[in-house]
Amino acid sequence: MQEDMQTNVPHDIDEAPEGHNTETVDDQVALMVPTSAVPTAAQTPAPRSGLGGLIRAGLLLLAVLILLIVVSAIVFSVIKGSHNQPLSIDVYPNASVLSSTTATNSDHVMYQSDDPIDNVYDFYSRRLGSSEESGCKKLYLDAVASDLPGHYYYRCVVDSSVLEVSQLATLTLTSQLDANGVKARTLIDVSRNWGGS
Repeated sequence: MQEDMQTNVPHDIDEAPEGHNTETVDDQVALMVPTSAVPTAAQTPAPRSGLGGLIRAGLLLLAVLILLIVVSAIVFSVIKGSHNQPLSIDVYPNASVLSSTTATNSDHVMYQSDDPIDNVYDFYSRRLGSSEESGCKKLYLDAVASDLPGHYYYRCVVDSSVLEVSQLATLTLTSQLDANGVKARTLIDVSRNWGGS
């Protein structure tokens, strides 16, 4: 009986009786794993080189540079458009127009008023300021300063120019005596320039 038992137990896997499964555990596991999950030489990714990263960084830098150029062009266009018109200067109350000329990017108007020059100066200095760089200031015509009518004048400057686009207004206030040299009238000379390249 022992001999019968020994004959039924195969000594080698190749000698398994017919109808018995001869696959090993490793063979069974291999059959359960799909072949697409096992990387082959063709599927193994190649190591990345630094050149691809440099190209991406260069393209990103180029895109940022182009964006900055476009934004700068838009900002410059907006600034130019907003400065491509004359500055608004208030007209002195009850002043009348003596002369007026207009060109493409400039105009010039001469007003007159029967009010004293100092009253006209007060009106404009309150609106435009009176600093040394811009606004209104008193200038003398003679070497020796005199506050007599006709010996001084006022100059008001408003400059809102930006980059290469000008937006400038200059007002000159002068006193002019009548033919008898008694009564003075005030001349208000307004010159404006705007726009540019």
